[in-house]
Amino acid sequence: MKAMRGLSNQCCALGALVFLAIAGNANASLIGDEVTFAYMPRSGQGTTGIVGTDTFIARATTNGFFSADIRADSIRLGVRLGSSGFGFGNADFHIIRFSSLDWVDDPTGILVGATLVDTNVGNLTQADFTVGDHQLDIYVGSTFWNLERFVEIELITDHDVVDLPAPMSLALFAIGLGGLGAMMRQWAA
Repeated sequence: MKAMRGLSNQCCALGALVFLAIAGNANASLIGDEVTFAYMPRSGQGTTGIVGTDTFIARATTNGFFSADIRADSIRLGVRLGSSGFGFGNADFHIIRFSSLDWVDDPTGILVGATLVDTNVGNLTQADFTVGDHQLDIYVGSTFWNLERFVEIELITDHDVVDLPAPMSLALFAIGLGGLGAMMRQWAA
């Protein structure tokens, strides 16, 4: 009986560790990552900075700059430095590119999508986003930008999708807590 209780406690503790490992990946973040931000084709290679500490700026025209506020799992894009406004016509090569998007807490995580959360830029839609494993391109070919224009984008990664449904993860957590409690009682005795 005592051996059976020990095995049960070990299984419960293992369940808790599995749950915490799965839940830990959901908190992966871009904060601390080195990201490249560029307006193609004008700025070429773009500017590189550390998320959470640096400001990301890329020249768009002779009188305008794009500015990006890259957060843990989202990007806010706007215009900087007193531009009176600029547009791009319909040229296919006008792209804003974010590359080297790597999640600090989950180096194997990849970008699987991007959701347009909010914008006041006319003609910009979800269809203007192209996503690669570590890159986001935004086509701005038929848009106009001035100081009031912005785009808010939520990044969707493979670690945002947890394979376990909520009831199963809660059950694993409860089993793990029960096992840890039983282990503590056993050590106290």
